[in-house]
Amino acid sequence: MKIFLLILISLLLSLLFPNSGMKLKATVPETDTTFIYLKDFGLRNTKKKDCNAFINEAIKSVEPGKPTVLVFTRGEYHFYPEQSNKRSYFESNTTVENPRNCAFLFENMSNIIIEGNGSNLIFHEQMQPFTFDNCKNMVLRNVNIDWEQPLIAQAQILEVKEKSMRISINLKESPFRIEEGKIFFGTSTENMEPE
Repeated sequence: MKIFLLILISLLLSLLFPNSGMKLKATVPETDTTFIYLKDFGLRNTKKKDCNAFINEAIKSVEPGKPTVLVFTRGEYHFYPEQSNKRSYFESNTTVENPRNCAFLFENMSNIIIEGNGSNLIFHEQMQPFTFDNCKNMVLRNVNIDWEQPLIAQAQILEVKEKSMRISINLKESPFRIEEGKIFFGTSTENMEPE
């Protein structure tokens, strides 16, 4: 009975004095994170159209130091070297080919999340997919990175004998030809040297 009486008095007081005391209002915490949707820059599920220009424009719009999320719409996106950012980097685990073709170039940036939403990023020829140059607190998540044609030849060894071996090569991924008992990989003249 006492509890019922307390509830009744509370309700009467709130009706008589609506601007005082308790307020039952849900508050949503404000966030200072900026969400940049790449589709707003024209990035679409491109099926072999070069996406570099769209990505570069989106990256230019990032406010320095402000927490930002770059958001892909799930899909397949292609990147070609012609419109990529060119930078010279001397990296110990790769060839000395310079300048590098950098698809996603982040320089002197911080507090950025790249949310791929399960997207497939397909690169063509010699490209460096992501470059984080002098950056802090960068997160890359939910993306699959692959090449239209792998940069190295791959084969499955099926059988090895004393003077020969039998292998299986996916011709689409690793085109090759055999001349005078030597195997040549690639589709252009500069990479048709014997392995």
